[in-house]
Amino acid sequence: MIVRPSVRGPRLHLRVARSDDAPYLHALRTDPALARHLSPTEGGVGAQAAWLRAYVERERRGEEAYYVVEHDARPIGCVRLTELDRDRFTWGSWILDPAAKPPRAALETALLVYRLGFGVARKREAVFDVRRANAPVLAFHDRFGAQRTAENGLNVYYRLCSIAWRERASAHWDAVERVAAAATPEPAL
Repeated sequence: MIVRPSVRGPRLHLRVARSDDAPYLHALRTDPALARHLSPTEGGVGAQAAWLRAYVERERRGEEAYYVVEHDARPIGCVRLTELDRDRFTWGSWILDPAAKPPRAALETALLVYRLGFGVARKREAVFDVRRANAPVLAFHDRFGAQRTAENGLNVYYRLCSIAWRERASAHWDAVERVAAAATPEPAL
């Protein structure tokens, strides 16, 4: 396997999606507000479950990894790594439920994705695309240090090399850990 089945950060856990996640993932991917910048999902919950069962074989072959993002053991979103070839990976299908996610969940999720792709899978670069209309995510990737490589009427294409990520990762992890520490209640005396 190219990536491990789960990874943890200070507050979030990315665990490999299972077929029993179908109702949750289908709800995320068909929510008009949350999935408006993703490719449309065909079929109902049964089709999502069938897709997840077929996905297990692709994951086993190291072709992709689909994760449920959890906070306090509750799902708050999903993200997927695909096109895991020799030197690079693509990531996307990224949805975080604004009603369920803690502060800085997007940053922590991205850091965990890069930890998987650059650290665990030892890829040299990440490539991905973002819908032009998704201004907050474009700004996020620009601030993160990803390079815009191309644009068309629908998408902006990005590249982030592992060297650039390593240069910035420490400062980003520090920010996530400060937020996590501020959210941790003091122990009772």
